[in-house]
Amino acid sequence: MKKINISLNIGMIYQCNMNQDFGIIVSLYGDKLYYFEKELNCSIPKYDLVSYLKDPLDCTKATNVIGISNFKDSYSLYKEEMETYEGPLMERPSFICSFVTKENNVKVHYTAIPDAVTKRVLILYTKSVHHQQIPHLTVEELEEEIRVLKQFVNNFDEEKVIKTYSVTQSGWYQRRVGRDDFFITETEKSVQSDDIYIRSLLPVGRDCTYEHYGYEDENYHYVDEEKTLAGQHEALSKYSKERHFSFLLHDFLDKFYSKRDIMIEEASTYEWLFNLYKVKALTKARTFEEYNYKQLVCKFDKGEVLFWD
Repeated sequence: MKKINISLNIGMIYQCNMNQDFGIIVSLYGDKLYYFEKELNCSIPKYDLVSYLKDPLDCTKATNVIGISNFKDSYSLYKEEMETYEGPLMERPSFICSFVTKENNVKVHYTAIPDAVTKRVLILYTKSVHHQQIPHLTVEELEEEIRVLKQFVNNFDEEKVIKTYSVTQSGWYQRRVGRDDFFITETEKSVQSDDIYIRSLLPVGRDCTYEHYGYEDENYHYVDEEKTLAGQHEALSKYSKERHFSFLLHDFLDKFYSKRDIMIEEASTYEWLFNLYKVKALTKARTFEEYNYKQLVCKFDKGEVLFWD
């Protein structure tokens, strides 16, 4: 099998309709168009990402067009499977793409290596950034969350939960062959609850110290009743149903809008990297048809026809 290393060409489908024997690709930077030939029953959704080869005999033609979604993720294959797999393959985390095709009855194995920008586009694409709907919190959804949180807080047994709080003291001798021995002391403060408000009222955590001691020191572990009761008493005196509700509502909104901000940032990065604003403006007043698509692609690539300004 012939093996060839190439730079990874990726583009975005602008047109690939059923009952047409051609498709149109926009290049990564939105500055070049390519046409490709296809079967009449083949269609690829608009704005989908594809890899392609450039035809050496026609600078406006693309060949071996493969949807990025059709590449098998290397994470889903065992090592032995990867050695024999000949379908489109995307290796993670490098995002090197490879595929096998036939040219003049000879199998050719292409390995396509992405540059930094292409790799970033692929990372965002595989996270489905281009398909994600930016979440919007409706009044009805907020009302329902408030109702659920109020019910939870009203039924919350703070005394029962806070009394699971404990402070333990531990110590044990650690012998290390060939190195200094030492005695480890640990104070652990814990509560059997993941509730963020409850944990804000109690000093949970673990403190360790390493001290050199003699061999006579013995291991120990016990609950520090005085500190445990003091912590429980302080938390109970500070607890407030109203404050508890406000804490949980703030956490809900914070997580929602943090996730939303990340999605907006990633979607904006994807659009900027791929010049998607140019792609979406393409041919608003023009249509690619069988009789004109080659001429339009050629004129655009020569700068004779502008589809956007």
